[in-house]
This record gives sequence, C-alpha cells and structure tokens, in this order.
Amino acid sequence: METQFYNINNLPNAKLFYMLDSITDDSVKLFRRTPAGDEEFINTHDFHRMPDGRLLIAFHSYWANRITHSLVAKCGSQEEFVNVQPFERIVPYWNTGISFDDKGVFCFLDSQPIHDPKDEWRCDTTSYGPLKYLGKDEQRRTLLSELAQIKIYEPIISIGGVGNIVYLHRNDDEIIRDSVVNAEEVPAFTVTLSEMFRLLTEWATLAEAPFNSTDSIVLDAREFLNQISFDGSLVADQTNMQVAQYFLGNTDARRRPADVVDNNQGLLRFVKSKMAHMSLANLLSCYPEYEISDAEIQFDIDSADQEFIHEFTITKIEGDFSLDNYEDALDLIPENRAKEKEFYKFKWGLLKRKKDLALALVNQ
Repeated sequence: METQFYNINNLPNAKLFYMLDSITDDSVKLFRRTPAGDEEFINTHDFHRMPDGRLLIAFHSYWANRITHSLVAKCGSQEEFVNVQPFERIVPYWNTGISFDDKGVFCFLDSQPIHDPKDEWRCDTTSYGPLKYLGKDEQRRTLLSELAQIKIYEPIISIGGVGNIVYLHRNDDEIIRDSVVNAEEVPAFTVTLSEMFRLLTEWATLAEAPFNSTDSIVLDAREFLNQISFDGSLVADQTNMQVAQYFLGNTDARRRPADVVDNNQGLLRFVKSKMAHMSLANLLSCYPEYEISDAEIQFDIDSADQEFIHEFTITKIEGDFSLDNYEDALDLIPENRAKEKEFYKFKWGLLKRKKDLALALVNQ
C-alpha cells in the first residue's frame, strides 16, 4: 500500500485514526489476530507519513468494523498493537475520580478463543473473547446471563490472545461492585485507570526473579504492558495495590487501598494515545510536537456534521435538525422503530462527542 505524506486535504474519506509509535516502514500491513492465525485486514484504510516520520492510519469506516477492537501492524518481524476502539466511546467513563459510588469498574480480563479453532465449520471460530481470571479453587460461573444486566460495556484496550482492559457497569452494580473490588482472590478490578495500571505492573513484576511466577494473569499482564510499551513511571505516584499489599504482609490485602490517588495527566495522555480517534485533532493533541491547525479542527467539525446530515436523511424524519440538537430528532423516531432509535442515539452521540472534542481545542 502506498504511503502518502500527511495533508489534511488528502483525508476526505477518513472516519477513524490511529498513530503508530514504532513501525515507520512503508511495507507495513494490518492484520486481525485470531485463534486460527493472523488474517490480513483488507478493509479500506490508508497510511499517512507525519512530518516526524510516524505513520498515521486513516480508516475509511468505523461502523462496518465496530466489533473488531484491535489489529496488529506487521513489518517483517516487527509487530505493533493497533487499537480501533474510538476514544469517543469511553470519554464519559475513563476519568471520573476515585469515588466508589454509582459507577462501573475497570476489569483486566483474559483473552481466550470463543471456540476451538479446530471447529472450522463454525462461523465464530476466529474471535477472542474476555474471561475472568479464576482463583485456585474457583469454578467458572455465569456472571451475566442476559444483556439487560449490562448498563455499560466498553472495551478500552483489547489484545487478542493476551488480555483486555474493559469498563463494565452493571445494573446491579451496588450488589457486586464491592465484591469484585474488595474481595477477589485474583485482584483484577479497579475504580480508576491509575489503579488498574499500577495493579498490572505489580502482577507483571511477579514474572521476574525471585518470584518467577507462571500464573496466567502474571504472564498476561507482563505481555499486555510490553505490547503497549507501558512505562511504569506513569503510575509511580499510585499507592501499592493488592498484589504488593499481600507481599508487604497486609492481612486484608484483597481490599482496595484507602489512600489511592486519582489519574495523573501523563497516564491519561498515554491511554488516550493508545486509543483510536474519530477526531483527528484530538488524536494529534496527544503529541505535543504536532501543532494543531484550524483546518484540522474544522475538518472534524465538518465531517461530524456531514455524517449526521447523511444519516438523518436516511431516517426520513422531517424537520430542521443538526448534530447540535440530535436528541430532538430522536424524539421523532416512532416507537415501532425502537432498535433503530437506539442505534442512532448511540451513533449520533459519538459524532457529537467528536465535534465537542474538536471544539474544545479551539484557541488552545
């Protein structure tokens, strides 16, 4: 695939963006990692070379591929994680403070084949799915029996065959939240991202001498952090979490520490840079070396407005509506189109966040 030099005028069809950090060669290709092997990702996308040599990936569609959470960029023997989960999806949940009330939790979950890849006759053998890590004598049980139990489920960083950081808010969260955060035999649930990444660094440390642990969560945490090039200094300000508390002799080590601190800006900038973005300007804001132009901000605003107008026309609703008052348009979708209404509520809401993120960068 031919790499183009970055120019805002060369992105008329782009709907989603991700920046590579290490691979810079023009021969790079994208793959979807599956239990049966890597499949080349052939959906329309382009590579654009930034002024400092980095490669920007511009995807021409998000909605057609929204069940794919991540890809792998490959160039010879070099590989790099590529997130295709939009930052716009997690904006309301990713940084809500250390309070423990009325919110979901961040979960580190195993990534296992949904079905055995040898069952080639099945249509769903090429996907990984999340699974809870179990304690020594813990039995696998059904935690969610129906979708109605889920208020919010948003994958944040998913690495096939390694692990997933997911934000989960259940409708019965007041019943289970205290249990998963304060009483798990294998601690893997936290209230903030800072606590999560500190906990993962503690698990990963156990893979090294003198511990040399081969527990699955230990090896997965180490590989997960390696694949996203995580620097432990980003959570150096966070208190010792459950794993460290255990080795320090705390007899109540499973409980969330009382002296946790909130997410720092360095960690938030890192997580943001490891997400895909509908807003090009918001992605570029992760990199201080890039000066965001008015043209890039306007590109986001115009593309969000245009996509809304296109979708609104399809609904055949009459009225003078814009993305800024999309909720009023939703009220006119009849009840017999309830599923369609929910889809547009979700989709138009993301477009509005894209536009708002771009507007927030004006005059900065």
